[in-house]
Amino acid sequence: MNTFTLPRTASEIRLSAIRNGQWVKHSYGIYSASEGAKDSAFRVRAAHLRFPSGAIGGFAALAFHGVPFWWDVDLVTVHTPARGIREEDGMHLVKGVTFTPYHGLDQHFPDLVCVDPATAAIDCLIYVLRKRINFWTPKVTGIWLHELRAIQIIDATLRYTSATRGELREAARNRLCKRKLNRLLKLADDRCDSPPETSLRLILGRLLPGWETQVAIYDDNRLITVIDFAWKRLKVAVYYDGSVHNEQRNVDRDNEITAFLEERGWTVLRVSKGMIRREEDLIRRVVQRIRQQGGPDLAMQTIENRSKRQSASPNPARVI
Repeated sequence: MNTFTLPRTASEIRLSAIRNGQWVKHSYGIYSASEGAKDSAFRVRAAHLRFPSGAIGGFAALAFHGVPFWWDVDLVTVHTPARGIREEDGMHLVKGVTFTPYHGLDQHFPDLVCVDPATAAIDCLIYVLRKRINFWTPKVTGIWLHELRAIQIIDATLRYTSATRGELREAARNRLCKRKLNRLLKLADDRCDSPPETSLRLILGRLLPGWETQVAIYDDNRLITVIDFAWKRLKVAVYYDGSVHNEQRNVDRDNEITAFLEERGWTVLRVSKGMIRREEDLIRRVVQRIRQQGGPDLAMQTIENRSKRQSASPNPARVI
């Protein structure tokens, strides 16, 4: 059975261990244990050993900086000053980019260097905007899938790392179209906890403006809940519930929160991953709750308008 292993250079392994098959070649000068699992972390560390003077960028660097998504993307990005070297399968070499190096983010390889989070985010934006990398995301009418992925990356970078909007603009200089980045930044929000929340936020925002994100609700100075998306005047609350909410203790907690809010005049909608896939049904449910709370009568007009936009949407690509 596969076990967790770390990559090694040829100089660290006995020749006999290579000859008898205990260690097998992974890339030039880099070996892995024959029974070891080669996950994304292994590939990143192998790239570090292969190019020790380089710095890890892209999705792996975002993961080192605290972004909990996309760590399993196969492509490894290495910023390197070296010239005359060729890329290998599953690796992209970036040259000529100025960045702030970060050391000591990997406990197993403390000399592994990462680029700063803003530079890593721009790496990722370039990949998704050029459609070199795709990952699953629910479709949002009126937004191209590759641009939606870019907004999700920006949201996660602003939420989980120290990068600022200004640093993203600076890191994008001479790498990414300034006008395109500014347009994406206008659609970004640093309070979304996950990529599906970003999609849900964009759906709600296009339905009707006025939603607030991460709204704290207190009872006698005691924090009860933080609503993902709320229209406070109408007391409409929308949550995105990921897979962690399927655990029984979280189900019980969510039910308590829903009951607490409803006792105080709120209407609550909990949205799952599958519900976001059915955008029109989701919109209908949100509209119903807005009407129940005395909000504007959006129902039929909103749904009909969105259906027309969807048929003419610049987003015909399949969901990946």
